Order: sequence, then structure tokens, then C-alpha cells
Amino acid sequence: MAWKLISSVPNPWGKIPMSAGGRSRVPQVKAYMARVEEAAKRRDCVSRRHHYVPQSYLRAWSPDRKRVRVLDTKNGIDKLRGLRDTCVEENFYRVTDPGNQQPHNQVEAMLGVIDDETATLLEKLRHWAPGDDLSFDDFMSLAVVMGIQRNRTPQSRRHIASMSEWMTRRAGQPVQKFTTDYYVDLLFRGLYEAADEISRRQLELWDDPKGVRPEYAGNTPRGPGV
Repeated sequence: MAWKLISSVPNPWGKIPMSAGGRSRVPQVKAYMARVEEAAKRRDCVSRRHHYVPQSYLRAWSPDRKRVRVLDTKNGIDKLRGLRDTCVEENFYRVTDPGNQQPHNQVEAMLGVIDDETATLLEKLRHWAPGDDLSFDDFMSLAVVMGIQRNRTPQSRRHIASMSEWMTRRAGQPVQKFTTDYYVDLLFRGLYEAADEISRRQLELWDDPKGVRPEYAGNTPRGPGV
């Protein structure tokens, strides 16, 4: 398959693409993280089905905006599956209110704010064309949403749990019990450190001139992949 690199520009902004662990955030990130904090104060999210990959991202790979191609790595079965049933687990982010000790799903609403920003950024990148510009704020925001996406999946959760178990065995003493509360706390506390790892790297956009496979062809536009 032939892929085409659309453009390559070394740091066009003349700014250091680092947030210093969140101490130097661009206005765009500050704005939606403030909305995340507001969402965290409420208890109005009742959804139990939590997508650990945003549906807006999955939809971009859908031939009909309803299904996406899924490959089961265990049995090799390759098929189309509904977006609502892909990359989702029940109560995956369910945590306990520290005040009344009652479980709630407000983390899903918090991540929903970040998912909205993800959708906006990916829309810009998918319609990228030679000569288009990407602002420094957009680049830094992209690092944030990618940083949290990298760490919000079941695979990452298993990895962190394994590290916790290893530390317990190595130190010969118990560490903080690995619960969903602990996992979500790590997810947000390590957000900017993860983002700074990504923002120091080069962003590349590649265009696949052949588009999707014929058997999955439909309304999916051909365009850049990130």
C-alpha cells in the first residue's frame, strides 16, 4: 500500500511545546479543563456504558457512520460492529464519592468534555490539505487528548495494575490498593506528564490514496490518518 506524507515542517511556531507538567497550559486547554472540573462537581451522569475510545473517533473509520470494522486478535475474526458496542465496558470509570461514599459515573461526563475537544481536533486533521495551518494551541491540545486517550484503555489499566502488584512484591509491603478510584486518580494526575511526552514528538499526517477496503466501502471519506 502506498502512503503519501502530506507535509513536514520543523516546529513552525518558535515556541517550546511543553506544558511543564501542566503549569504552563495554553488557553484552549485551560478552557475545557475548567469544564472538566465543573463536570466533576456534579452527579448527573447515569450512563453505565463507558466508551474507552471516543465514538467520534470510531465514526471516522465507519463506512456508514453506524458500524466500524473490528478485528478480534484472539480468533482472527474480522467483521463490522456497531459503534455503541465497540470499545465499551459497563461502569469502567465508576468511582466512589469521597463525601457520601456512594458510587457514581461522573468520570464519564468529565471524559465526555475531552472527547468533544478530540472530535474537533480530529475533524481539522482529517480535512488537512497542503498549505493549511495548525495553531500552537491546537497542537498542545492534541497532545493532551492523546495523552489521556493512551492511558484510559483496559490495556493501560491492566498495565498499571501489574506495576502495582510488582511494587508490592518487590518492596515486600502493601501499596495503595488498585481500585477504579485509584486508576482514575492516576489517569488525571499523570495527564500533563503524558501530554508533554507526546508534544515533544513530531506530528505526521499520512494520506492513503486507496481509501478503505472495497468490502467496507461506503460513505467513508478518504483523507489523512493521524
